[in-house]
Amino acid sequence: MLVVLFVISMVTFALSHAVPGGPFDREHALPAEIVANLNRYYGLDQPLWKQYTDYMGLTRNPSGKFAGVLQGQFGPSYSSRSRTVNDIFRDHLPISATLGLAALAVAVGLGVPLGVVAALKQNSLWDYISMAVAIFGVSVPSVLDVYPETFVVTSFSKDLSLPGERIGYAAVHPEMAEKPLVQAGMVLCNRILGYVNAPALMQRAVARLLYESVDISVYQRKRDRLCDALSSFGYDIRKPEGAFYLFPRTPIPDDIAFVSALQEENILTVPGTGFGGPGHFRIAYCVSDDVIEGALPGFERVIRRYTPPTES
Repeated sequence: MLVVLFVISMVTFALSHAVPGGPFDREHALPAEIVANLNRYYGLDQPLWKQYTDYMGLTRNPSGKFAGVLQGQFGPSYSSRSRTVNDIFRDHLPISATLGLAALAVAVGLGVPLGVVAALKQNSLWDYISMAVAIFGVSVPSVLDVYPETFVVTSFSKDLSLPGERIGYAAVHPEMAEKPLVQAGMVLCNRILGYVNAPALMQRAVARLLYESVDISVYQRKRDRLCDALSSFGYDIRKPEGAFYLFPRTPIPDDIAFVSALQEENILTVPGTGFGGPGHFRIAYCVSDDVIEGALPGFERVIRRYTPPTES
């Protein structure tokens, strides 16, 4: 175990130094003399092996002490100069630990029994109650309640089933230190990208629907049907927890060619290359059940064309 932790520390240290830039990079560059003094003060002008041994506490750091990870000292914070990393741990670790333990207790004490009941009584009231609790458990709380330097950007495309409308809102915390600057930047971006502006009528309509949502169980049923069928055909697919898209792996490296083969079966999908995921393709299941059922034989025929038959 200690060896594993030691190797992880070396890999993490090496990766942090492989990332371009440094801890004192700013939008407006600091004078070279100041950067040199900061590097000297924090020991960042030393060879990498010396920086690592200082970090671990195996050698004396620039202050002349053995104070590193092995001594339980994680050094100064580059982003908050008046605090150390230990100070940040002391302030935030108890909160994180409390939340983690509470989540574990709820998952084990409530999630497991509800899951068992839902499996035994499918499509019953208990099943729907379990589904509601599960969805509530993955809901994201508002960060605006706990951190003032926050703005939230969201879209109505999922909760109101409005894909393609490009309509949503941005909420800026009223106590944000640079709120006027952030708001002005958002307005400027919106004007520059004017083609994404939603029509005034739609803006007025969604303003009355802030707390409304479509029946997501409809999409869940479509997702489950399509995922189960594609998996049985041999597609490598992970079941998504939201949205209304699937992103299976193509059985051949060329996702564009595979999508073209699906087009021959009158099935329209999108190559994953367009989303930065080559070797995959995207399926939208926000369609009627008849469309899904009618496409399944074509999905099966195409993958059979590219996968060798299994020997019985």
